[in-house]
Amino acid sequence: MATISGRGQYCDMTLHDCGMALLHPHAPNFFLSGKRPVATGNPHPNLAP
Repeated sequence: MATISGRGQYCDMTLHDCGMALLHPHAPNFFLSGKRPVATGNPHPNLAP
């Protein structure tokens, strides 16, 4: 995203943050139910039937 100066902005994100974002639906499901997550492909595990 460019600023008024046209030089852009600095974005700092750690690998840990990205990994936690990707695990969002799977980690709570595992810790609340104890069931291991399975491969679902494209569907979201909590929204797809």
